[in-house]
Parts: sequence; structure tokens; C-alpha cells
Amino acid sequence: MDRLPDHDRPAKTIDLGAYRPLASEEPQDDSRAQRRSSSRSEVTFEQISGIEGVYGPVPPGARRAVGRRRHALFAAGFAGALLFAATTGFGRHVRQTDTISREIDHLLISLGFGINEISLTGHRHTLDQDVYRALGAERATLLTLDVEAARQRVESLPWVATATLVRIFPDKLRVELSERKPSAIWHDGERTALVDVDGRVLSYVAASLLPNGLPHLAGDGAPVAAPELRDALARYPGVAAHVRVARRVGGRRWDLELTNGARVKLAAGAVADSLARLVRLEQDTRWLDRKGQVVDLTVPRSIAVSTPVPHAEAPRASARDAPARPL
Repeated sequence: MDRLPDHDRPAKTIDLGAYRPLASEEPQDDSRAQRRSSSRSEVTFEQISGIEGVYGPVPPGARRAVGRRRHALFAAGFAGALLFAATTGFGRHVRQTDTISREIDHLLISLGFGINEISLTGHRHTLDQDVYRALGAERATLLTLDVEAARQRVESLPWVATATLVRIFPDKLRVELSERKPSAIWHDGERTALVDVDGRVLSYVAASLLPNGLPHLAGDGAPVAAPELRDALARYPGVAAHVRVARRVGGRRWDLELTNGARVKLAAGAVADSLARLVRLEQDTRWLDRKGQVVDLTVPRSIAVSTPVPHAEAPRASARDAPARPL
């Protein structure tokens, strides 16, 4: 039987990855069969015309698959062009990168990819709204939130020691806090505040709400200078046990107000040197057993001990009533 011309041959169902001739076709030579069996790659636009010429018309399903890919690429390019046009004024000017990022944020949030849930743990004194404000996540997404910058802002809050931020896709953020512990009470004029071991002011508290058992500081700059005084007193626990209030004077030195009403004026400079002289005086005179004395160590290599006249100005009530505890 004579073969029909290519344009008159009926349509056939074929596998574009591995073409196999139908039974009605005449056997082909080995070289052509080998070439067809090795042609298993994906069909491209350029190959369609060649396949049609050799194997007959391409099935409609293959044409639709290639067309879908082409349409997807076109749609992606068109969407990118629209986004670029919207953020650059349709090409009239180029906006800054952070502005483009904000536009992308707004687009993602409008599509439902914003941060919809924030969980906080580990905080007792820090207010929730302060943490939310520091995070700055109300108009951000998990993809665009600067986690490191947000962590630093949260850790700048007075009570927060450390903060850990965990992103849970697609729309949740977990914040784990570790808070500082108060180590002293600072009498700042008429106000009282809690400070931590590094001298950081945690919060101002009413005098009636102050915790018991914390040492008391007073004077300008006392919280910052307190760590040095605390370390020096740790070497002399016998003196530290009698300190009721440590008052910073002139930002240069300390006055120690003791539980027996005595007062010690330490010299400016190294606190440990003054305390060493004070301990030697105690060993020689047992002055701690005498109430109301004033020991002046402000002059190097000199110690002056005096007893104040009656009706002298008494310490402030808040300092006088403070419980004794070593710094």
C-alpha cells in the first residue's frame, strides 16, 4: 500500500518523550529508530515544528502544556513589571530601597502574610505593650522583620536582660524574655528606685511598695558607682554588715551610714584603701561599739574621730528605717 503524504496522514496519539511507531506504520531502519529512542528530552517551542514534520501533528495536550508554561512566565513578568511601576512612579523616578521594602510589606500583609500572633513569656515587671512597641512588628511580616534590630530594641527596656525571638511561619512570633533582678534601692531625691547589680535603674517605686532586705543607696550617681563599693565591702564583711545607707557625695566619694548611728566618710579614689584603714581603727579602738561617732577618712594618712553634738541633724527617715544588708 502506498504511504499517504504527510499532510493527509490521520492524527495519532504519541508520547513526545519516547516516540514509538504504530503497528500500521512501516518498519524503519535502525539508524532512524535509534535517533527516535534517544529523543527523550522535554519538548520546546523550537522542537514543535520538527516533530510535526517527522511524527505528524502534536497532540493538543502537549500544546496546552507548553502554552501554560508560556502564560505562567508571561504572568510572572507582568506582575514584576506592575510592582516595579507602582514603586517607581511608572519609571519616572526610582525610589529608595527601604521604601520599596515597605511597599512589599504592605502587599504581603494585604495578602494575609502579616504577623498575626505574638506570644510573650518570661516577663513579670515588663509591660506587654512596651514589648509590642519595641518589636515594631505591627506592620511587618516574618520575612521582612529585622529580628536582630527588634531584639536590641526589646533588650533596651529597663527590666529586660535578654530577649530571644523565634519566627514560626507563616504568621507567628514567639518572644522569650529574661528579666533583671533588683539588687539595691536608690533614694533619688524624694523618689525611690530599684537598681540592678550593674547600676541600671529598673523602675521607680513608691516607698510603701519597696521590697525588704535590699541595701540602700543615696546621692547622685550612686547606682553607677555602687559596684566598686560592693566589691570592696565584700572583702570586709564585718563592716559591710553594719552599713545601712551608702550615700554618694559630690560624685567623688562615699559616706557610710551605719546601723548604730555612726557615719564613716571615705576618701575619694580607691574605696578599698579607706576600708582597710577603717578596719585597722576598729581593731585598735573597737569604735563600732560606740554609737553616733563620725569617722573622717577623707584626708590621706589621717583618721579623725568625733562625736556629733546633741540634736544634730538626723538622717532622713527613709534611710534611718532602712533594713541593714551588706552591699
